[in-house]
Amino acid sequence: MKALAILPEIQEVLDKDKNHPMHGFAVIYSQQVAWGDMDAFGHVNNVVYYTYAQNARIYYNSQLNLFNENTFSVMAASSCQYFKPVTHPDTLWIGVRVKKIGNASLIHEYTY
Repeated sequence: MKALAILPEIQEVLDKDKNHPMHGFAVIYSQQVAWGDMDAFGHVNNVVYYTYAQNARIYYNSQLNLFNENTFSVMAASSCQYFKPVTHPDTLWIGVRVKKIGNASLIHEYTY
């Protein structure tokens, strides 16, 4: 599946690397790391990744028109696995897709 919402510079990278882990994600969101996102250890604080995921999810929902003023969602659960530190002024690409649609649930999947 080709991404539905993607910046040209990200698409260029994906076109060159057919094995890139972002392939198959409907939306790829670009997130700039702010200086204030870092903690005393000099890297992005672990809870900030949840804000980044929220930003990407809202962007995803708006790009695909999933929600409007008559619908809403409640986050029931979340988890995150950290692989390496991120610092200012990095830019993260966050891939978002729906992994599963249930009768009353929607499971998003992310990759950074």
